[in-house]
Amino acid sequence: MGGGGGSAPSAPSALKAGAPLENPEELVSHDGVLRAELDVSGRLVNMAGRKLRALTYNDRFMPPALAHPAGGPAGRTELETLAYSTGA
Repeated sequence: MGGGGGSAPSAPSALKAGAPLENPEELVSHDGVLRAELDVSGRLVNMAGRKLRALTYNDRFMPPALAHPAGGPAGRTELETLAYSTGA
């Protein structure tokens, strides 16, 4: 199973105070089916210079956006959660 294009970073990116927000990774369906794997874990992330515990998705702070293109075949989404840990 795989997601959309792009490569996942090795660690959650840090957000700097005043930095513009970025759109989350987008996973798009193919032939009406969106298959994706999510590795969900709790970890410390750097948010505007402060460390906080948060859930991350495939090593990213923002979960991916799931998309079924308009005008395409009827959509079905299949998500597999690979792991969930609290990081404790």
